[in-house]
Amino acid sequence: MFYRQIVFGLSILAMLLTGHSWGEEQAAQVPTTNASATEAIVARVGDEVITQKEFEDTLKALGHMPDQPGGDAAFKDQILDQMVKTEILYVLAKQAKITVSDEEVQKEIENATQHAPSPDAFEKYLQSRGITKEQFAETVKKKMITQRFVEEKTKDIDVTEEEITAEFNRAKEAGQLDVADVSHILAQVRDATPEADANAKKKIEAARERITKGEDFAAVAKEVSEDPGSAQNGGEYTKVGRGVMVPEFDRLLFELPIGEVSQPFRTQFGWHIMKVSNRGTLTLEEIHDKAKEVLLRKKKIEQLEELIDKSKDTVPVEILLKSEEAPAGVPSPQEPGSEPAKTNDASI
Repeated sequence: MFYRQIVFGLSILAMLLTGHSWGEEQAAQVPTTNASATEAIVARVGDEVITQKEFEDTLKALGHMPDQPGGDAAFKDQILDQMVKTEILYVLAKQAKITVSDEEVQKEIENATQHAPSPDAFEKYLQSRGITKEQFAETVKKKMITQRFVEEKTKDIDVTEEEITAEFNRAKEAGQLDVADVSHILAQVRDATPEADANAKKKIEAARERITKGEDFAAVAKEVSEDPGSAQNGGEYTKVGRGVMVPEFDRLLFELPIGEVSQPFRTQFGWHIMKVSNRGTLTLEEIHDKAKEVLLRKKKIEQLEELIDKSKDTVPVEILLKSEEAPAGVPSPQEPGSEPAKTNDASI
């Protein structure tokens, strides 16, 4: 629960390169039916459209409310840009005569619903999105066609051992492979009142006093800590990298002397104390497979971006989302082929 909220880094294009579990699959699905005569359209891509509802549903699936004010506009621009690029890939797939059968679509839906948390979860999902089974099947078919095209265009891409070693050396030099084993105790601040803050601080101070007088840190954490992610493990997190935790936690994680119990410190979640038991650096062997996965995904996305850039003459794009809908100073959504929004996809 302490992990810093990660700004959208895995692009929608990257979603087409991997499979999804039930929950991820549903979050990735946005109804893509023909727009009605009265339905607002935010972009035209070849003979396809992206509706206002599809755009808003995607924002909601990614945890952003469509009407959220302020600096959220740049995020919306990035998401629309990614949706347009995904739509371009679908149009290119149709031009390449990529098809999937109704039987394949049905099998895909059956495989997904087998992992649903309950027998009626699929029906509830459709009701929550306001779509029919037929519309959902059409969405699945569209995604399968796009994925098949993507797989065909990226199947020959590979990563060499030399590239993996170079990425390891780069990440190590940048400190991105530094890790620490840490135990901590949290007293949550339940509301924004001074009393709640004072009570949480008092609780964490009492826990620290017990530990400094000789009680076992893990035992106190199991009894006192309000972090559901670590309390039953004695407050322990292992091999935590730089930049993973919230800033106040992250700073102490790599500054606090090993074995020392920290003074109480405050984060957005409440009051903490921590003890670092070990620090080190991940080895090439430990990160090899992850590095290969990241580099392969990066290469494939670059290949897709190149395909999209070359499609400008064959797949016309018209952005209809008015720039005044975003706060002043925020640029309009990027046209496909322009410099893509930067992501963290290339980092281990």
